[in-house]
Amino acid sequence: MARGPLRRLAAGLAVAALLTGGCAVSGINLVQDQRVRILAPGPDDEVTVPLTIRWEAERVEGLTFAVFVDRAPIKPGASLRSLAEDDDVCLSRPDCPDAGYLASKGVYVTTEPSVTLPGLPDHRATEEHRRDPHFATIVLIDGDRRVGESAWYRDFSIIRKST
Repeated sequence: MARGPLRRLAAGLAVAALLTGGCAVSGINLVQDQRVRILAPGPDDEVTVPLTIRWEAERVEGLTFAVFVDRAPIKPGASLRSLAEDDDVCLSRPDCPDAGYLASKGVYVTTEPSVTLPGLPDHRATEEHRRDPHFATIVLIDGDRRVGESAWYRDFSIIRKST
């Protein structure tokens, strides 16, 4: 190989190394976590309220479940208190966020493998529609902080009377 093509090859490899050096994947869980399995409602089930979301869990000793309904969960490592970051009244109280505050935000914390929701807001575009779409995401909590990146998600619809 002549010197010119060798230099171009070396320069090309150096540029490729620089461009892909920031693309390393680390600290991301690429394996599907199957410690939690949502039992009810089933995928895309049509349900009524009150609604009980049930699941079974393995290898979660000492952890708590946080169920986020119709909202994204907190980020891995974040505290439940971050849900009140813009609420000075809540942040001024040492017991906040409490269960009532969290429920007002669509978040339910439990040590049991289920949570019962007495009702949910109506998200239908018009009252003529019967299906009212909702979703729930379960994450693991240690104390008040989210553990890891794993999350378990379920879509469901509440069937409402059309007018």
